[in-house]
Amino acid sequence: MVVGNDKLASFDDLFGITSESDSEKSSQMISVDKIIPSCRNPFKVEENSEMDQLVASIRENGILMPLILRASDDSDTYDLIAGHRRLFAAKLAGLTEVPADIREMTDEEADIIMVDTNLNREHISFSEKAFAYKMKYNAIKKKVGRNWEEKGDNASDSNIKRSTEQIAAEMGVSDRTVKNYIRLTELVPYLLDLVDCKELTIKAGVQISYLEKSVQNIICDFLQREQAVIDEEQAKILRESFEGVDQIELAEIYQALAKQSDSVPRQPKYKPVFRVSSKARKKYFPAEYDEHDIESVIQNLLEGWAREHNPDFTKE
Repeated sequence: MVVGNDKLASFDDLFGITSESDSEKSSQMISVDKIIPSCRNPFKVEENSEMDQLVASIRENGILMPLILRASDDSDTYDLIAGHRRLFAAKLAGLTEVPADIREMTDEEADIIMVDTNLNREHISFSEKAFAYKMKYNAIKKKVGRNWEEKGDNASDSNIKRSTEQIAAEMGVSDRTVKNYIRLTELVPYLLDLVDCKELTIKAGVQISYLEKSVQNIICDFLQREQAVIDEEQAKILRESFEGVDQIELAEIYQALAKQSDSVPRQPKYKPVFRVSSKARKKYFPAEYDEHDIESVIQNLLEGWAREHNPDFTKE
């Protein structure tokens, strides 16, 4: 659907989506037992400090913004489209009913709403954003009769290009940024977790995402064995060395990284780190803590433990 300036119309116009303010007029109370969370939701629902704050707010003020539902195939239940964290918090707060807006919508419309109602949250992991962008992109392309698996990142069709450009414009980022995030969904879980923890940069992750999953798993073995990270330059070398290859040996990773320059061979730049999973990071550390802050906390805790349990411990 193209308007006069040759750009896609807004998603609300494209999919006929009702605004939140309009939906409040038709909201009704629905039993929490009749609401089925979506297995397609790309955003994690976790018990952390943010969830504790949401539970406290709901206990004090109730749910201020109705959930968005659609009737499921089972006429007695509803599919949850928007409000997964609110529903989880409501159950923790002891609510048995929640306000909800019940709408008729296609799968594509549901995906768009699910993404758009979450992308502006303050704390979203890189992986959540990656899968959200891909979900929205797929929904748009499906609406215009395109297939992501066939076209992918190398698609030349103008409608597909405009799809990423529209998402980029709405989010205030570049078209390339959107495409890079979508590429991250091709990483194996361990590497995607490293991106979330900022131990692997997005650009490095994009380079590795072009490798077969079997090769990525060997890279994971290498990183775990060396307790190391790789930078974008090294990731490019791995892509150049192994793109299109199905199987490699661990030794080939060392060999490839030892040849960063044809004229001056040098050792790869490894950076030892304390590895903390994204789940543990959200559970134990404030959202504003960066890798340096987390490493400092862990270092202090380890030193305290060593002083108590290791009589030979001396701080260097």
